[in-house]
Amino acid sequence: MKTLLSAICIILITSSAFAENKKDDDNIKKHVNLQEVIINASRLGLKLKNMPGKVEIIPQRVIENTSANDLGDLLKKTTGIDIVEYPGMLSGISLRGFSPKTGENNYTVILIDGVPAGTTNIATISLNNIESIEILKGPYSSLYGSQAMGGIINIVTKKNTGDLQTNIAVAYGSFDKQSLNINMGGNLTKKLSFRLAAQREKQNTNYEIGENSFLSLSKDEKTFLGFDKDDINITNSTYSKDNFDAKLNYNISDAVTTSLSYSYFEGDDVRNPGSVLSAYPYLTIKDINRHNTSFKITAKKGNHHLSATTFYSIDRSKDYNSIEKSKFVNLEKDYKVYGAQLNDLISFNNHKITIGIDYKKDDYTSKRWDDSNVPTSPYNPDYFNSKFAGYIQTNLNFMDNKLSVSGGVRGDIIKLEIAEDELLASDKQSEKYNEINYNIGARYDITKELSVYSSWGTAFLSPTALQKAGAYEFSYTYFWDGVEYAGTNRYKGNTDLDPETSKSLELGINYSKNNFSANVSWFSTDYTNKITDDKSKSDEFGPYITYKNSEKATMKGLEAELSYDLKEFFDNNISIEPYVKWSWLYEATEKNGDVKSSLLYVKRHNGIFGMRISDMDKFDSNISFKYAGERKEMDFDINNNNPF
Repeated sequence: MKTLLSAICIILITSSAFAENKKDDDNIKKHVNLQEVIINASRLGLKLKNMPGKVEIIPQRVIENTSANDLGDLLKKTTGIDIVEYPGMLSGISLRGFSPKTGENNYTVILIDGVPAGTTNIATISLNNIESIEILKGPYSSLYGSQAMGGIINIVTKKNTGDLQTNIAVAYGSFDKQSLNINMGGNLTKKLSFRLAAQREKQNTNYEIGENSFLSLSKDEKTFLGFDKDDINITNSTYSKDNFDAKLNYNISDAVTTSLSYSYFEGDDVRNPGSVLSAYPYLTIKDINRHNTSFKITAKKGNHHLSATTFYSIDRSKDYNSIEKSKFVNLEKDYKVYGAQLNDLISFNNHKITIGIDYKKDDYTSKRWDDSNVPTSPYNPDYFNSKFAGYIQTNLNFMDNKLSVSGGVRGDIIKLEIAEDELLASDKQSEKYNEINYNIGARYDITKELSVYSSWGTAFLSPTALQKAGAYEFSYTYFWDGVEYAGTNRYKGNTDLDPETSKSLELGINYSKNNFSANVSWFSTDYTNKITDDKSKSDEFGPYITYKNSEKATMKGLEAELSYDLKEFFDNNISIEPYVKWSWLYEATEKNGDVKSSLLYVKRHNGIFGMRISDMDKFDSNISFKYAGERKEMDFDINNNNPF
């Protein structure tokens, strides 16, 4: 086991100039008081100032003034969240001590306008059509079910309404990077509106780290990474990607509205240079594409606000056997997500209650080929997860709205299925189980400027179908450093496997007056039933790999935000706003038996500080610095087949 020090300091300077001759409504909106913003992911229509837990908003102004390539890059540069970026257009999120993942079982739920994004890889989510981003930290399984252990990321897309507008942006940068962004939309009639957004981005030459970069390596680190020069060319790191988003709104009446959305992402010839800094240059290439579509209808009747949504997405990746022109697809994976949401938000006096039903189905299928015409066994059989859930959430206000109390419960019925696969000697199997989760929270306004809040909740992560009911074997052959490795792995699911679960407590204080705001949150999470590999089992056919609930973990930390707008010193005509956001995970340990150790892949410190400068009209800019602290990682000795 090796401790890697990844102290990273990034300076980001971006600015934008507006061509209008006078201030308009859009510029005024960019400087709106965030405490009054509605949090869509709350499912109660609560304002930020009424939320009983920590919520962070990235407004449109910040998105536009940040030089970011995708959602992962944006979160890294604007928040204290731990973002892990891998070569080959791949990014994962770590919230409140839960390790970052990019595969099926993630600890953060990613939503677009409240429905599943259809991917956990945030590097494939474009910023071109985003109005704001809501980050709800803490357990939210009582609202969104499995995976919501660390929190929720909800992407709010741009609105359609208003006069017809078109924006075009062209950019060119280092490594022959080119991008084109087109965004247009508005009202076509009094009842019909639309929005279209398209983006093309391409990097034509390999990424390079020069000797004058912030990256500083010791002699030992250079030896470990496999190079001994300061000027580093990251071989096979070019890429191209396209995004397209469309949305159509139609108001049937003043009380009934409909919305149809579609989005498309394509990453063509996405190249992977291998491990970090090409220390092990295993060069690969792949194609990625994703289609998302959803339809929503809302109706208002008295104090009821009803909504029904259907959604469908397919995320497909094709891995090639080589980066040469003669390459062929040797692995194709499809991830389909589809389902429906029904919700009734009821308002009475100053209270709200929401009642809803969710259905979601996840299909994972894959194919492999030895050459362009010869199929071979996949890495695992196809499998399917379905979840049917009902929930109820309330928000009650007392003492002239000074005290806000929230609470809710959700029950999930989960079915896991595995398809038959002759090549893997896998039979059709299924498992079914239930899960219930709760939350309760309160917020109290001591004064108009000062408030305190607290929340407690439970969350869970469902085992995959393979972990619960799998039974298959996989034969492999590969070459590494000129040596051939071959073998067979047998896998068996564990029908007694329990979901990973957590219980979290949060306490916070918020102060906001005039142009100054400060927020501090403390959280503590007890994390149990973590699912790990178990290689100690065997039967009459020999050893096999299964899964077990093992480690218990504890995560405790502090999160702080501070900002002060100095515009009062400039007659409110110029905004100069220094700010800082910091996350400190002062305890992140796991216990397996009597052995206690630090959690892997989790940074203890993440922070960003900077300054925003604006004339409230034509000029807007941002300067920011990012710090990411150390974390422990698991490396792998391929020659001895052992981690360390």
